[in-house]
Amino acid sequence: MITTEQITNKEIIEEAMAQDLGPFFENKYGDKYLYSVNGGTFSELAAKDVYTDFFGKDHFKSECLYLVVGTDSGLLINYVLEQGVPEDSCFIFLELPEVLERLPEIINLDQLPESIHVTDLGGFSESLSTLHARHYIYSKRLFTQPTLSSMDARLVGYTELYAEVQAAMSDAVWNTELNLGSHGFEIRQIENLAENRLSSTCLRDFKDVLKGKTAVVLGVGPSLDDILPWVKQNRDNLFIIAVSRSSRRLKEVGLSPHIIVSVDPSAYSCDVSREMFLFSKEAVFIHGPHVSPALVGNWAGKHLYMGARFPWESLHNVSNLPPYGPTVTQTALCVAVEMGFSQVILGGVDLCFNKEGQVYGKTTQGREKGLNPGSVHGGVKTNGGWYAETIHAFVGGVKTTGHIAGQAKAKNCRIINSAIGAAKIANVDYAPTEEIKLESLKLSQKSLLSKLYAEDGIDAEVTHCTEMLRELEMAKSAFIDIEKLSMRAIALNRDLFARKVKGGKRQIDNIEQKINNKYPELSKFAKKYGILKFLKIVKPGKDVIEDFSDVERAGQLYYEAYRDTARTLIQLIEKGEKRLKLRLEEYEEFPDYRKLTQYWEEAQLYGRKRIVELKKPDFFIKANADEQLKLNWLEKKFTKFLSRQEDLSSMSKPREKDYSQLRNQVLVFFLRKSLNPLQILSDDLANDDSDDGHALYLLSRGYIMELEDNISDALGFYQQVIEGENPKVLERALSRVAALSFESKNNENLELAFECLAGLSLVYMPKYADLLWLKGNIEKALEIYISYLNRAPSDLLAMVKLGRYYLKAGSLEGGRMAFEYVLEKDPDNPTAKKMLYDINELEFNK
Repeated sequence: MITTEQITNKEIIEEAMAQDLGPFFENKYGDKYLYSVNGGTFSELAAKDVYTDFFGKDHFKSECLYLVVGTDSGLLINYVLEQGVPEDSCFIFLELPEVLERLPEIINLDQLPESIHVTDLGGFSESLSTLHARHYIYSKRLFTQPTLSSMDARLVGYTELYAEVQAAMSDAVWNTELNLGSHGFEIRQIENLAENRLSSTCLRDFKDVLKGKTAVVLGVGPSLDDILPWVKQNRDNLFIIAVSRSSRRLKEVGLSPHIIVSVDPSAYSCDVSREMFLFSKEAVFIHGPHVSPALVGNWAGKHLYMGARFPWESLHNVSNLPPYGPTVTQTALCVAVEMGFSQVILGGVDLCFNKEGQVYGKTTQGREKGLNPGSVHGGVKTNGGWYAETIHAFVGGVKTTGHIAGQAKAKNCRIINSAIGAAKIANVDYAPTEEIKLESLKLSQKSLLSKLYAEDGIDAEVTHCTEMLRELEMAKSAFIDIEKLSMRAIALNRDLFARKVKGGKRQIDNIEQKINNKYPELSKFAKKYGILKFLKIVKPGKDVIEDFSDVERAGQLYYEAYRDTARTLIQLIEKGEKRLKLRLEEYEEFPDYRKLTQYWEEAQLYGRKRIVELKKPDFFIKANADEQLKLNWLEKKFTKFLSRQEDLSSMSKPREKDYSQLRNQVLVFFLRKSLNPLQILSDDLANDDSDDGHALYLLSRGYIMELEDNISDALGFYQQVIEGENPKVLERALSRVAALSFESKNNENLELAFECLAGLSLVYMPKYADLLWLKGNIEKALEIYISYLNRAPSDLLAMVKLGRYYLKAGSLEGGRMAFEYVLEKDPDNPTAKKMLYDINELEFNK
């Protein structure tokens, strides 16, 4: 009987409160989307226009791998297909499982090109492997791309998914660069050839002298401020090894480091470390071979490099300490262990946020950019036993530091962290500073540092630069030859398949043999450097050449890769030659001042004049008036830089708040019941006068009140959000009012909340109609259902519900029309079949 299918009051309430994906809506341009995923973004605008505005023109480039978090209900996949996948590029769309399950309703995933993968997190690793992600990483051609759906995160799972993808890529980038290197690193190596003269192996000479002694490694975490008074008090018996970024804080408290460490190749690292230049007379700078050229090029003191001089195998790559990583903190710790200290204290090495939500100590550049809410669910356990928010990069740092500490323990070196709020790390002991015992240093730190290396004079520097220049000239000559041979092979390959030449295959083989035999190391490096170009030979997802036509294509692409890579390396080497020649110009008796100053300006080596004068006090005495003006201008530029009036990098500019990201974080913290970080974010927003900031503050306060079981105040904050009508948080506030009203059985507020929500979006109209039906307002409920289905005729579940309502209202004809419509669209729908059968039975038995 029909009565057995009637809707119960409980069912109505449960369905109204359910958080399902709902149906696909269709705008007037034929674009289909899930409102639960994209809201009203595509309701009035064509997807193509939305993406043109969002991405701009030619956003996706050739030879890139894009990891796209979300698909925008499949619309972004269609957009990429319509625009055409850029040459030799690939896409991996990462989607939530529940959304991925619905995509086949509107897009045939089985017919996508091999260069497009659509998967959930479970299939992510396989897609990365299939599309050779590590080669894109190596060439800095892998990009993580959020979508409109993942940025807005109406489904909170997108925030978690994006964090997981970022974490996975952080690990992948580190592992790839560890094994393959990086274009950015290799470019810096060639730029720094003049600087990478004295190796850091001499650090190991102190092992016997420093046995039983203590070093302190200073990072830039919040606990740096806690340990500095103790370091100052015990400075005579401590060897201070500081990461370059801590220099500002050390200068403020009057503490001079003995060793400064940096490995970062970016110009930004020079901005955040600029105070280290003030320590150049007393400290030794130890750096990776790929450190920022502006940082090492403006350094006027002693310095040692780690790692290899050249990115290819060379006799000039002498034995050296490897440039440990992944971050400068691990490098600094390894330096301490290699020097032979028996005890190393970690200060400012927190690897998590403090209870105020800060990741940096006082006045450390970067702190002023605001709070850094964590991305790791649950955070990390601290030395004090509580869990602190952190990010995935820090989790990697915890693992690596633990590994280094384990190696140190095997050498009878104890690693101690004195910060109770720092992340607990394997093989690292926690001990407050008052429990740490220090053995007196027999020699002063200054005496020890003076023994690192003897001053070997200008002649040694000239000899070094000359040797580096010869190596570059040899390499350039080789790559010029490889370029010519490759062009010959391309022509032979073309003529071979056009049957214009005999013996073409043998000649091509001879060219390949000549390249490999004459330039074994440089040809190997060229393949490594240009690996993405060489990978063009095999199509994405394939490991073999499939047919005869591919053989011709493979030969062409192979030697084009050789040719293009050789050209790129020639240009890179020529820039390196220029830098070395200009460095040699600094030692000339009659230098070209104009050429030098022009180069120093281009390379941001504004402090180079004082370095030259330290070695040759009369070097600039012959400069004319115009040249002296330029030199003075450079000096003033460097002074402004040191006083923080000017920056080298645009990254140093304070970033604007990303309210979209903050909205996601606020919601994630609320759903996780992470009260402390939510409070931190809310406090940070308290003085934000912008409409978005104030509205988000009110929403966050409502969330906090809920977590503290203060429902009355929570509703008060949500009401203020509703009255403010900010569209970016209005729906979230209303949904919480609805949830709280449901829990407290306040049907009046529940209905009002859904009335407002229905006014915001179609997706809430059936839910609102259900509540009206429950209240007995049958006519209005049916009216809203009809209005909704006129705009969303593909929602067959809603049509079934309407049919059942018609029957309950006594309209057999209305029910029949609804169920017949459903069967027209879905002939196998069991509910519609059953209901029509019951209707026919009832009419037959009248």
